[in-house]
Amino acid sequence: MVGYCDADWAGDLEDRRSTTGFVFMMGGGAISWSSKRQPTIALSTIEAEYMASTQATKEAIWMTKLMKELGYMKEKKAMVIRCDKQGAISLTKNPTQHARTKHIDVQHHFVREQVENGEVTFEYCSTEEMVADVLTKALPKEQHYKLISMFGLETS
Repeated sequence: MVGYCDADWAGDLEDRRSTTGFVFMMGGGAISWSSKRQPTIALSTIEAEYMASTQATKEAIWMTKLMKELGYMKEKKAMVIRCDKQGAISLTKNPTQHARTKHIDVQHHFVREQVENGEVTFEYCSTEEMVADVLTKALPKEQHYKLISMFGLETS
């Protein structure tokens, strides 16, 4: 199982809130996904992606527990979540950036603790391969069809 998370920074023109999107894939298809406006306004693209990583982390922990209960996971292994923003990945691993992130709501720092505990790990994924993009923004037709195909959906 692997997750993808993304955000569209300040995409809502009325209140400038960002949109979080994540999708978890297993066996070549999406098994869990979400697209929601973020509850607080992000001051940068990195902050918006960091907020998206928090939502994806919460879902990853829940999915891991479910898969263990169903007998699909025997050993404890960190869930991989792919993100297309290197700065956000850095924030999940490095609490020394405190001066730059102290204004971020405490709930979003939850992801750091989960990385430290080995519950999740974040990896870089290029924007062209970011499946969650289809949940956060309008895309050119070709990219849209490519991503929904990667999502496990078929087009007719």
